[in-house]
Amino acid sequence: MAEAALLAWKDAWSVDVPEIDRQHAALMAEFARLIDPARRDDYAFQRAALVVLTGHVCRHFDYEEHLMHVHHYPDFGPHAEAHAELLKQLNHFEMLVKAQPEDGPGPDIVAFVGRWLFDHTQGDDKRLGTFLRDRHEVRKAS
Repeated sequence: MAEAALLAWKDAWSVDVPEIDRQHAALMAEFARLIDPARRDDYAFQRAALVVLTGHVCRHFDYEEHLMHVHHYPDFGPHAEAHAELLKQLNHFEMLVKAQPEDGPGPDIVAFVGRWLFDHTQGDDKRLGTFLRDRHEVRKAS
């Protein structure tokens, strides 16, 4: 997930829960802003984009965890633990970029966040979407 163009939302990434899909598309757009090649050397922008992305991730995870709780999702624990691990990593990355203001987030941070977001949405979140659709008749918007 190295180029912003690869992160344009694709229907194939859908978990078939409209609000989760909307939030995922917004997260991918925020991540694409972080890795925008035109802003590669604008470290202040990249640091700010990382903070904004982290805020969006937090709100998204709160939403998903609320759904999992309300609908008694059986894999709530592991799914919430995966969320907590990403937030821990994002907070660590924010501390790193604050400690080195002359540098941007760096390729390791970008690669980790991009891969995690994609893998999580296509794995854990697809399973959550299937559960919500099958058990609680949440339907994909037409």
